[in-house]
This record gives sequence, C-alpha cells and structure tokens, in this order.
Amino acid sequence: MKTSSITILTALLSAGALQAGTTVSGGGSVPPPMNTAPACPGDISYTNAGASWVHGFGDADGEDGISLDASFQLVPNFYFRGTGTWLSGDGFDLWGATLGAGYSFELVPNVHFVAEAGGAYDNVDVNGGGSSDDFGYYLFPHLRAKIACLEIHAGAKFLDIGDDHAWEGIVNLYYQVAPHLDLALGGGFASDSQTLEVGLRYRF
Repeated sequence: MKTSSITILTALLSAGALQAGTTVSGGGSVPPPMNTAPACPGDISYTNAGASWVHGFGDADGEDGISLDASFQLVPNFYFRGTGTWLSGDGFDLWGATLGAGYSFELVPNVHFVAEAGGAYDNVDVNGGGSSDDFGYYLFPHLRAKIACLEIHAGAKFLDIGDDHAWEGIVNLYYQVAPHLDLALGGGFASDSQTLEVGLRYRF
C-alpha cells in the first residue's frame, strides 16, 4: 500500500512539472519557447499609392503643392509607376507628371537596386502671361532597403525636359504605422533648389 502511494505521488509530481515547464537546477523552471511574429512583416513594397504635401526651398522657396505617386508590380521584379505634381509659386502654377517602369535586383535580403526610367511632362501657367508645355524623360537609379518597420529609398534622378537637364538627389522614408499604411517623409535635393514632402502611403 505504501509503495502504491509513492508511485501515484511521483506520477502526479511529474505531470505538474511538465505543465509548469522544464525544471532546472536551483528550483526554477523554463517556460516553453514561444513563436513571435516579426515586427512589420512583409517585403519591400512595389504596389502602393501615396499623397504628400510638398514645400520648396532655395530657388523654389515659397512653392507649395501636392504630389501623387502610384506604383504597381506587374510580375516579380518589374513594376509600373506614375506620378503627378502640382506646385503654386509667386505668380505661377506648375503641373508635372511622369510615367515609367522599373526593374529591381536583390543585392542582399531586404536591399534592392532599382533601375527606373520613363517619360516626363511639365506645364507652367504664368498668371496673366500664358502657359508652356514641355515633354522629356527621366532616369532614376536608386536603392531600396527595409529595416524592421522602416523602408528607405535613396538615389539620383536625372530630368531632361524643357530647359531642365539636371540630376537631383532623392531620399524617401516610409515608416509603417498600420498594417497597410505608412507615414512618408522625403524630398529632392538639387544644386539650386530643394523640396520637402510629408504624406501617407497605402500598400496594397
């Protein structure tokens, strides 16, 4: 009878130890490992749409407006992109648009080199002085990287349209604030003017 009681007590203690975790020396226990999802899962986004407020500095000081940007990945590594911009300055309005395509190359996980190019259009409407239209093209080689919840785009954009034939540095930061929504901050940096953009981007 005594032997049976000891056997039952040992079995109960063993079951309790399995439920509480693995017992280690010193009387502590280690809980079973838990699988935690990474913060801000997902790859670099190539299918999205965004809108930003734009402000100009330097020669573009006092210009304010709106920028729209939409991108769609057709097949892996290949995407189409369109942008539209309206800026209002001292006595004029500037309308601009680009339509192009890009191809991405993975350098290391979460870091891509992207080659993008396409057509460009500008319309300048001078208050009381008529308007002008220009067509051209743009080139935009850049890097894209994702670090946790932050996505970074950095590169140089060449614009050849009308009297403009110049390179401009581009930096854009996107920080995830909701499952499909990013806060966007960035701008362009040319030799004589700079722009700041603040807005939102929605990832599909």
